[in-house]
Amino acid sequence: LLSFAPLISRLTWMEEPLYQTIAYIVTTLGILMIFTAKHFGTVIDKSIQNKFALSQVRSDLESTKGQLFTLLENAPIGIFYYNSDLRVTDLNGRLLRDLRLDDRDSLLGFNLNHATDTRIHPALEKALKNKEGYYKGAFFSPFEERTLYVELLTVPIADQENEVNGAICFFKDQTAEMEAKATLHQNAFYDPLTKLPNRILFGDRLHLAIEQSKRHRFRCAVLLLDLDHFKSINDNLGHHIGDRLLYQVSERLLQHVRSEDTVARIEGDEFLILLNALTYNEEVAKRITMEIAEGLIESINEQYRIDTHEIAMTASIGAFVFSGEEYENPNRIIKHADVAMYQAKKTGRNNAQMYHWDFERSQQELAKLDKELRRALEQNEFRVYYQPKVDIRSGKVKQAEALIRWIHPQKGLVSPDNFIPYAEESGLILKIGEWVMDACMQQIKLWRETDRDLPVECIAVNVSTHQFNQPDFVEQVQMMIAKYAIPPSTIELELTESVLLEDSTNAIDKIKSLERSGIRMTLDDFGTGYSSLSYLKDLPVSTIKIDRSFVTDLKHSQSALMIVKTIISIAKNLGLNIVAEGVEAEEELAVLKELECDYYQGYYCGKAMAAAEFTEFLDTKCAV
Repeated sequence: LLSFAPLISRLTWMEEPLYQTIAYIVTTLGILMIFTAKHFGTVIDKSIQNKFALSQVRSDLESTKGQLFTLLENAPIGIFYYNSDLRVTDLNGRLLRDLRLDDRDSLLGFNLNHATDTRIHPALEKALKNKEGYYKGAFFSPFEERTLYVELLTVPIADQENEVNGAICFFKDQTAEMEAKATLHQNAFYDPLTKLPNRILFGDRLHLAIEQSKRHRFRCAVLLLDLDHFKSINDNLGHHIGDRLLYQVSERLLQHVRSEDTVARIEGDEFLILLNALTYNEEVAKRITMEIAEGLIESINEQYRIDTHEIAMTASIGAFVFSGEEYENPNRIIKHADVAMYQAKKTGRNNAQMYHWDFERSQQELAKLDKELRRALEQNEFRVYYQPKVDIRSGKVKQAEALIRWIHPQKGLVSPDNFIPYAEESGLILKIGEWVMDACMQQIKLWRETDRDLPVECIAVNVSTHQFNQPDFVEQVQMMIAKYAIPPSTIELELTESVLLEDSTNAIDKIKSLERSGIRMTLDDFGTGYSSLSYLKDLPVSTIKIDRSFVTDLKHSQSALMIVKTIISIAKNLGLNIVAEGVEAEEELAVLKELECDYYQGYYCGKAMAAAEFTEFLDTKCAV
């Protein structure tokens, strides 16, 4: 406007109307230019600002898009988009991992209608109807032979006109979680080795059987099965063999019961079996139960082959038949089956026994015996008696056998036949056997200190299978000999053939080690085992003892005579001494002398005596 001022001024001074009109027009144009310039300046400023803002928005959108993509791609659950035709249009990496796919192309464009498992279809289709869909449960993968456990949520996606043209699905794979829960449940209620129910689950099923028995008036039975001498399998062949044996046993048990019955492993080598819905007739129910129990024993008796091992196994079963009207306490029912099983053990193992109340009384007596035996050890109620062994040729007492006796404070002298079998079963034989050996060596030392020499060549001590199988048995014996400073040759250890049946190689190695130490070794009760002749040639023993059952029958049985004659002949050929035990008559001794047996022992010469009485007896020459 200032640039037009001189021109406007001149035109205004001219008096001509034309010039004044021109001046007015120029002034007006100037003013219009000022306002126009101001307006367009503002517009341009706003345009520049808007362009900058738009650029910033685009940058923010790209950043947000990148963040959203990163978020979805790294989300802890699978996510995929699908259109109105149920075709997958996009997905994240987690979904690929959940479905075990290698690349996105495997799933992009996949028609969800082609999934063979249609259980998720309602949730997918619901989102296309502008509603949220939901599904939780099993889903068979269309891409591999695998069932997943999934939880999915579908949400609709709308366009600018608010028309649904697809959906987004949030896919959570809960398979690992469900498998972990299943494992916890399995471990809580099932034995991890055999996959059988454990004690807890068995208790639940027994409780249910009791209730159903009352409601429907039928009887049930519980069998308690214990594998005989299973511990020796673990000790000699290893726990890995023992575990595989237990698994094979469990399979055999399942094959011999009905689908409505329950087989459970409760601990170690013990199994509980619930026979459900038997007849209400008690006698018939007992007969059926015993038939099943005997069938189980026969099945278990069949040979097992594990790796290179052929294993024989037996079992003892206790059975108890009950109705829910009479017995409501599961623990009491199992206790009765346990009592019956112990009776089966007591009667020789590898059999089944039906519970009887007399067994309960027997159990109470055994519990009392256990307590008294432990007291006897603590209060020194045991004594060692010595039975002479006579040299048949000279008639002189050359050796003796140490035999335990129990001086009971109320019952007086108790025969070992009345407590040794239980001591073997309960494991007390380890302490009792150790006490006998210690007492015997102490007596040998006392005799040597008194007479400067042992009045006999040696003292024989019986060793139980349990005692011999201790890993440090050889060291125990050697330490005792060193403790009392006695010659090893004054001790003779008597073993039965049963020590060879469990692990012959280890047993022979132990015998050789003892023999090298100077200790004499004798094979007791020869001829009553299963493998006498096959093992005899390899055994480093110096003496065998002919079992009394053969000696007793010498007068009446030609077979017994031939067996004894054969045993003596074999022993002579192998350079072994022979001792006949249980000689009670002159006729028996005459036969043994004719067969050239070396030693004999029995009532014909003398019974077992206390140490003092035996010392006096030593000067006696027995009849020959």
